[in-house]
Amino acid sequence: HAQKTSGITMSPDGAQEVVAEIHVGYGTLYLKRTAGDDLLTLREKHGRDTNDSDSMIRYSVDNAVGRLTIRLGTNDGDDMNALACLFRGTVDRTWYLTLSDRLPTHLTVSLGAGEASLNLSGIHIRAFRVDAGMGSVRIAVNTPNREDIEDIAISAGVGSVRTRSMRNLRFRTLEFENGIGEYHIDCSGMLPDGARIRTDMGVGSLVLVLPKDFAARAIVSDHWFNSITMPGFVQEGAGVYVTKGYSRSAKRLLLEMESGFGSTSVRRER
Repeated sequence: HAQKTSGITMSPDGAQEVVAEIHVGYGTLYLKRTAGDDLLTLREKHGRDTNDSDSMIRYSVDNAVGRLTIRLGTNDGDDMNALACLFRGTVDRTWYLTLSDRLPTHLTVSLGAGEASLNLSGIHIRAFRVDAGMGSVRIAVNTPNREDIEDIAISAGVGSVRTRSMRNLRFRTLEFENGIGEYHIDCSGMLPDGARIRTDMGVGSLVLVLPKDFAARAIVSDHWFNSITMPGFVQEGAGVYVTKGYSRSAKRLLLEMESGFGSTSVRRER
């Protein structure tokens, strides 16, 4: 079928800060920053013989705080057909979303079944959370965020998560929880001293990349059915490992890792 597209543009309407929730039921989302005065732009592409959009946007401003809710691919109702298309590798709808790089943004993204590519580079992130159900998520932060973030959270059901330079979000705590799949969490970039990374492993493989200029202390729950590889760490006590020079380092990082079925690899950025 021929591809069909539709799009909208929205202004901030006086907001000085934005709380944004993006829900993707089924399909593919590409997100990145937009420069200029717009709050967002959204383009939708689909291959069906219909002109109906499967996106909904609600936005209001109260006390200079904009509250934005975007629902994408949630109106189909044919969940079994959507999952069948996902397993065949065909995605019916694709959305291209840009968010303002001027307003501090509390961003939550939830994904039902499908794919999401989130390029946060240049967006002023004040809070960040991702909940992925079934599918794959890619997250990139190629430039340092404009402020430290208290905590960010990523949870995944079945599928894969791959990140690049998450340290550039300047988080104090990163919490990662997974169900079944393959995960690559790259924490290279900028990071506040004393930051903490917590991982709760389900089934599958996890690669955790640490910044090379930070010393690290790891608290690990070892299980016989999980293989943990931590080059550069030495055991300090039961389930406790540290990198060389940890006690004298001015830059420290704490890892708290719950192991599941599969493998976990912790290594330094190159």
